[in-house]
Amino acid sequence: MGKWLKRFFIALGVVSILAGGLIYMGGCLYFQKHFFPETEVAGFDVSFKTAKETEDLLNEEILSYALAIDTRNGGREKLSAEQVGMQYHSTGEVQKLLKEQPYYKWLTEKGTEHSLKGGFKLNRSEFEQAVQGLKCANHMQAPVDARILKVNGKYQVIPEIKGTQVDMGKAKSLIETAMKRGDTVVSLEECYKNPSAFQDDPELVQNCKVLNQLLKTIITYDFGDRSEFIDGSQCEEWIVDNKLDKGLVREYVQSLANEYDTRNRERTFITYDDREIPLIGGEYGWKIDVEKETDALYDLITKGTVTVREPVYEQKALCRERNDIGYDYLEIDSTAAKIVLYIDGTPIVEDEILSYGSLPAGCNYLQTKSEVLEGGRYVLSASQDLKIYGISADQEAQLKINQSNGQMPQVQEGIYCVLSENTAKTIFDSVPDGCPVIIY
Repeated sequence: MGKWLKRFFIALGVVSILAGGLIYMGGCLYFQKHFFPETEVAGFDVSFKTAKETEDLLNEEILSYALAIDTRNGGREKLSAEQVGMQYHSTGEVQKLLKEQPYYKWLTEKGTEHSLKGGFKLNRSEFEQAVQGLKCANHMQAPVDARILKVNGKYQVIPEIKGTQVDMGKAKSLIETAMKRGDTVVSLEECYKNPSAFQDDPELVQNCKVLNQLLKTIITYDFGDRSEFIDGSQCEEWIVDNKLDKGLVREYVQSLANEYDTRNRERTFITYDDREIPLIGGEYGWKIDVEKETDALYDLITKGTVTVREPVYEQKALCRERNDIGYDYLEIDSTAAKIVLYIDGTPIVEDEILSYGSLPAGCNYLQTKSEVLEGGRYVLSASQDLKIYGISADQEAQLKINQSNGQMPQVQEGIYCVLSENTAKTIFDSVPDGCPVIIY
């Protein structure tokens, strides 16, 4: 009895194994031609269906298909297969999906969702008409960039408006692809045209900060007996695209140079013998460094500076008044062969000169003074390569004799004039550095 029972259980086990193997093999054979449970194709449940049954289902169910279209601001619209003339045409894709299914895992695997790359065809004209009829394709609002506006006397960053303007080319492509794949929902968010500037843009925030600083600006330019004034309201005129325009700041500085530069400008001058003459040319005078002053003024404005300022000069003169010659100057009348030194408006030296070469007319300036020990001479150098020499009494007498005989040998090379050593010493000791040297 014991042996028989043992054999029975062995036989039962063998039968069970054989039965299980047959069942597994049967399952493999079955799922080679049928989809796994919980399989979806193009949104339709095709569990346990063959490829033909699946395509029949697609042909039958396509009439009830609709695509939900999510639009901006929580909107939702739909397009039905009927609206777009949608039909299913077999491309062998369903058969391929079934063939790639791992049928030998039917005991452990479940089905997955599949979309179709092809198979669904749309009627082009019906599709175009249906898409154009969507609400999102009509009554669009264009996006508005974040921008800076002055509100109640202060600049503020106004937030952007996203709007509802759809790029219809992108939207049509996205909707068409979704419908051909059998998707149930598609979002058009990526198809909307967005602003190009947002309220948290660092450059926009910084520009707004600078503009509010700019409003605090008060700068007074000191030009001696005259002045120029800048405040925030004038600076606002130089704003372009929410920025202080450096080119416009430069134009303002150039206007200052045009008004207040005196170098190479014509002047009216009263001579020692009370003649009023025009002075043209020469290198003496004021000249604003336009580029450096532009940089400085731009920086001051962006910081909202309050100050009294002298501009950056490329060249300065002794006096900043309208009459920049002032009251300390050397005057040379080349026609009358005379030199006069004025200190505090009073002539303290007046003497005759001998000149060599064509003296540079206009208003020049004294560059250097030097004492030559040999011979006890004094030398003053002015701009435009003019030199003034003091010579001894014997040399002066000899030159005058030569001049009276029609002989004028040059003492030095270049353009210069000579005068007595005593006069030269007085001038040398009294004249300030950089003073005007007026020649006419």
